[in-house]
Amino acid sequence: MNSGYSKWIRTGAVFLFVGTIVFAFQNCSQPPLVDSEAQLESAAAKVDFAYESSIDQISYMSCAVSEPGTFDGGAYYSFRFGAYRSSGGVRLTPEFRTSHGMKPVERQASLLMNSPANSSTNIQFGIRQLANFQSMYTSTGAAVRGQDYVNVFEALGTMDLSDLLVRLSPETRVRYLRNGTVFGSRFEGSLYYTKNPTLAGSIRTVLRNDAFLAQTYSHVSTVGGGDTLARGPSDFFEDSGASSQTQVYGRGYTLRFGKPVVGANTPSHALFPDVVLQGVTERSLLNSTDNSGTWSCPETMRFRIARPEDVRANLVTCAMAPDPATLSQELALVRNQLRVEDWYVDMTNRCIVPKKGPATCYGSGATTVQYDITQTCNEGATTGACVSFATFCYRN
Repeated sequence: MNSGYSKWIRTGAVFLFVGTIVFAFQNCSQPPLVDSEAQLESAAAKVDFAYESSIDQISYMSCAVSEPGTFDGGAYYSFRFGAYRSSGGVRLTPEFRTSHGMKPVERQASLLMNSPANSSTNIQFGIRQLANFQSMYTSTGAAVRGQDYVNVFEALGTMDLSDLLVRLSPETRVRYLRNGTVFGSRFEGSLYYTKNPTLAGSIRTVLRNDAFLAQTYSHVSTVGGGDTLARGPSDFFEDSGASSQTQVYGRGYTLRFGKPVVGANTPSHALFPDVVLQGVTERSLLNSTDNSGTWSCPETMRFRIARPEDVRANLVTCAMAPDPATLSQELALVRNQLRVEDWYVDMTNRCIVPKKGPATCYGSGATTVQYDITQTCNEGATTGACVSFATFCYRN
């Protein structure tokens, strides 16, 4: 409120007059009287991190013979993750609602837009080191956006999104926005470690030992630091006592891999690679004791990837048929991440077949694929290549 109003408010009679005007403006849905720029800046600087994001599905595809950028990245990937149900997406934290929810919505949105902790923020996914959340695993030594890490959805802290979030009910999460394109902005992203089996295997190894899939928040733009730095309390509050290496905003997902099985738990060959995503453990990256969120990775959602020519030659049993009129619950989950225009999905034989070329999963030079996982095979080989798998996990 400016200095002129401050003088008026000292008198009781005029105070009643001003209060009546403010009430009238609010009832007419007009913006309330706002603080000065300095007052707003001071108040916004004290606002804690106000976003809470979560995903509800993760899938892994073990295809690894093609350089990223040489194939359809919408159909093939290494990891795909996203929010597809009401339990996933982004919302404001209960703490923000408690502290600021009684203020006019315009005031709440202004605080988010002007808060250093909440403006110019990307929701980011990548593979990070357990010992140092600022360290990201990459394919080449330099983090490549859209390959080693990805920013999903829309940047947080903008005027439109801030206004939308404060007006929604506290329980409602946002996972999709129109943005003028055919697909819009989805709360979904993919990572690609597809260059060769060695790279794919090394990523699975670090995930087994000292890394995790991290959902963090990064600066939209930084000076000299790139856009992969994970934001945490130490970036904005000197007295936070938090370590930038082990306490940041976001959530972490520990991924466990293993070998596939056949039929009634018949094990695969002892040398078959660990290409099946078998488990997900979720936790907060700010509070290590917060392990909320349980996940399921059922065997019925593990699929061999078959080549169309092998199906036609009866080398593997897999139906290339349209989806049923009514999708089962599991098929609906699979279809969240395998688009109907890209893949046939056979839930009975647990296999998928690409609808479009080229032969990305095994490479154009592959002559045979070993679909029998009890037999020996060679990853990435042109003859007797190990069959690749697509596996799906979802949040309960």
